Amino acid sequence: MTPPQALRQYQDGRITISGLILAMLSQTNKRLVGESLARLPPEALKELETFVQNYRPKMKILRGPRPRAATLRFVKDWLVKRESSVQLVGSR
Repeated sequence: MTPPQALRQYQDGRITISGLILAMLSQTNKRLVGESLARLPPEALKELETFVQNYRPKMKILRGPRPRAATLRFVKDWLVKRESSVQLVGSR
């Protein structure tokens, strides 16, 4: 499932926030992940940030695909850039 498909399924109520996060973090296409991150609703973005901060490689994922290390790094970088741009806009 691609990130846009996962986002659509989340918006339709067919998957949970956890399912959306795992679907996004298991992808290899950074362009699609980046586009989908920009469209995430605030509650999903907050959950994603919490998951990424707390995730450890030895963590057990009971249902869903395992996050890919490269995608986790990409999302962490994206969140840092987003946070710094929000701070820059807020200081004007």
